[in-house]
Amino acid sequence: MAPFDTLTVQIAAADGVADYTAPYWRDVSSDVRSCEIRSGRSSELEEFEASTCTVVLDNRTRQYDPTHSGNQWWTTYLDTPGTSAGYARASSSTVGSITGDLDIRAHVLADDWTPTSERVIVAKWQASGSRSYYFALAPSGYLRLRWYNGTSTLGSDSTVPVSITDGTAAWVRAVLDVNDGSGNHTIRYYTGDSRNGPWTQLGSTITTAGTTSVASSTLLLTAGATSASLNYWAGEIEEVIVLPQISGTPDWPGGAWIRFNIGWGASGTSSTDYAGNTWTVGGSASIQARPDTSALNGSHLKPYRLMRVTIENSGGGETALFYGFLNQRDAISLAYDRALKDATATIKATDVLTLYAAHHLDELDTPTGDGQLPSTRLFAVALEVTGTSVPGVFDAGYTPLAATTYGESALEHLHKVAQAEGGAVWVEPGGDLRFDDRYAPLTNLRMSTSQATFGPSNTPYADLVMEYADEMANAASITCTGTGVTVTEQDDDSVAAFGKITYTAELIARDTPQAEARAQWIVDVYGRPAYAPREIVVLPLTSTAVADEVLSLMLRDRVTVLFTPPGASSAITFSCNIEGITHSFAINPSKQWRTTYRLSLRRFLGDYDDVADYLELDSASRGLLNTGRLGY
Repeated sequence: MAPFDTLTVQIAAADGVADYTAPYWRDVSSDVRSCEIRSGRSSELEEFEASTCTVVLDNRTRQYDPTHSGNQWWTTYLDTPGTSAGYARASSSTVGSITGDLDIRAHVLADDWTPTSERVIVAKWQASGSRSYYFALAPSGYLRLRWYNGTSTLGSDSTVPVSITDGTAAWVRAVLDVNDGSGNHTIRYYTGDSRNGPWTQLGSTITTAGTTSVASSTLLLTAGATSASLNYWAGEIEEVIVLPQISGTPDWPGGAWIRFNIGWGASGTSSTDYAGNTWTVGGSASIQARPDTSALNGSHLKPYRLMRVTIENSGGGETALFYGFLNQRDAISLAYDRALKDATATIKATDVLTLYAAHHLDELDTPTGDGQLPSTRLFAVALEVTGTSVPGVFDAGYTPLAATTYGESALEHLHKVAQAEGGAVWVEPGGDLRFDDRYAPLTNLRMSTSQATFGPSNTPYADLVMEYADEMANAASITCTGTGVTVTEQDDDSVAAFGKITYTAELIARDTPQAEARAQWIVDVYGRPAYAPREIVVLPLTSTAVADEVLSLMLRDRVTVLFTPPGASSAITFSCNIEGITHSFAINPSKQWRTTYRLSLRRFLGDYDDVADYLELDSASRGLLNTGRLGY
């Protein structure tokens, strides 16, 4: 099977940034008409911008039309009127079979948050005989967790009631620690903003002497009532998570993740939840739908709805091509042909850098962070934007940064940090944020060692664009913001030959020598034009080997390009780095896959004849005095 046959496009309704690493995905691959993923930058003297993904989907049934009641963007939920028993029940007794620590989280709407009788959210419970646990809203608005240890029913209500307006939805949580390490067991209750928090504890921790356990039961886990269909919920249930470990992720093995608002359609009485468990709706309950106000902003999607694109390589593993957020303002555009016999929806997304671009860092009255290394500053900004550390790999960096008052977008500040270091901030296809310091092209194996060779006898390319590289600067004017000093550098011979081309920048460096070194480096490396490959196009469907080669490459990788000019007898070898990648997929009328690489020439360390070698300590060839220059 060719790798392209398994292109997978998935969309998820993320619940805030905290859902970035653990969403539930809905596969829309069968509707894909085409897909284009663009990443990188046009020049190595520029900063990396957010990668984009544009997918065209079959929309003949209007499933991607936000105004249509059966579309992907509507919330579906379990409606339990409360006048008679209504519930959703697992088909297997193994679902939710937990005998130790218990962590239950639920997103529910109560018609009355201070009921006169008990209302069960989720249960593996009946009045006698085999039973395990249940989580409920008790009279007057207290949260209630009960469990059976094999001989007795145990549990306590929250010490204070919830304060939630009737007819509104909220996240509630109950946590049982069967052994707190001191010979006790504890119960804690919470309210929160999402399934992953942040959580606010409701009342006090309830500590009881002696450890405990939860009895195993063959009863079926039930949402909206007990397993005997009693004490039924009155309102709506959108999501219930039952975890066998405190603070585990929703997809923790052995738990249950009932999420009516995404995994279920707006009709039917049976479906499969995120954990793969089959559930059946019974009694007076039904699955209903309404516009998803958490995902829509007028006719636009609100932030945090995720998209990812993966493809299977020849080894059977998945290779990530894109991971990011659907655009807030122009996420969806709909097109219909004149006869209304065809309809498409175009979905647009950008990677995590879009969060940083949208987040404004408040201006501080007092500067902070004097002397911080780049990685420290980047972590601080990531924490400000996300509330948590977005997955990523950050080099430490070498440039002491000037103190800052911020007052700009988080992405602007990330770019300034990268520029001060002479490094780069970018996002991997799998969504991880990366920061490479100035020495990464020498120390990172993917950047320092060729990862692929393109040429007639190697990985073939369909098209090649050769040009004089536009990354040219024979003069530099750089201001060190830490000292206010502006330094200048110029290559007089180059200026005389090509005219003056000035690189201008403000470095948020603490010390002037950093600006001086940067200016010298720019002029020395980019002072003259270089004839080199600028762009190559590869057709991965040529063979499995070519497809696997393409899937193995990422931004900034070092590659080798062989080019034999017309009439020449031998190939010219160029050593390049990948600055941009565009994957273009089409399915109708025939399958096509075209990958375009934007390249930059490696113009240092002897990789280009017009640039002298730099001194490299402990090197037999480049470590000799008077044979190389000191480098930045």
